[in-house]
Amino acid sequence: MGSPYLSVEIDKPESEIATNLKKPRSGNFSIEEDVLLVESWINTSVDPVNGNDQSKKKYWWRIWEKYHEHKTFNTSRNETSLLNRWGVIHKNVNKFCGCLAQVESAHQSGITQQDKITGAKELYRSLVGVPFAYEHCWNLLKNCPKWSTNNDKTRKRLFGNASSPFTESPINLGEDNVSTSNFVDLERPEGRKAAKERLNKKKNNDNNDDIVVGLLTQMNERAMIATERKLQLMEKTSAQEDTRIQFEGEKIRVEAEKIRVEQAKLRVDEDKIMLTDTSGLSESQREYIRIRQMEILESRRMK
Repeated sequence: MGSPYLSVEIDKPESEIATNLKKPRSGNFSIEEDVLLVESWINTSVDPVNGNDQSKKKYWWRIWEKYHEHKTFNTSRNETSLLNRWGVIHKNVNKFCGCLAQVESAHQSGITQQDKITGAKELYRSLVGVPFAYEHCWNLLKNCPKWSTNNDKTRKRLFGNASSPFTESPINLGEDNVSTSNFVDLERPEGRKAAKERLNKKKNNDNNDDIVVGLLTQMNERAMIATERKLQLMEKTSAQEDTRIQFEGEKIRVEAEKIRVEQAKLRVDEDKIMLTDTSGLSESQREYIRIRQMEILESRRMK
């Protein structure tokens, strides 16, 4: 693996160097400039596939591009100016994170996160001699793995293998052994190889998901086809049943009509018997007619 540090020295075209030599020294960075610089660094660093496998010049050129692409104020900072300012921000934020890690490791009960930050500021001032003036930068960097005090890797980097941060040999919060005017720590959240492995794994998972989705889709399509066939069969059966019912109904209607006709004929015959003149008939004939008339009357009373 290469060094986690990046040399400040950046090659410049001679024309640009000559131009820069003629320019007066730029003023101090404003909070607005610091924020834009940190955001540009973060946006460049979170692209591990393209961010790690490139030269220092190209890396800081990309940061410079992002810085000037998104600026909303007048500034002409070059790469060297941005890199030097980043070195100052990095060093002081790193010191403050060490102070905050010490305060949090004390595990004091009943104090809020804001109390811990206030305590870290006090510890920073007692060690460095000046107030912490980079909180606007820390607010942007605190969730990055490098500066998260909840990160085990960060704690190990700050405290080493010590069992407690409050030992007779406290962590070094002073100047780094390597001058920040020459080097800047550019530890990234994720390496190129790890990022590519993660992307390949995601791609394989997506392919597996596509296969599963394809199988489920086929199963759903087959189920839909089976359901459609079942409905068609039910409709066919229902149609046949309707036809049979219609046929049976027609037969019943015909039979009922026949019965009605027969009953009408019978009523006509009965009416004739009821109206028969028996004066010219023999005694036995008159008796028969009388019996039939009684039967007809009795039948009609029961209806």
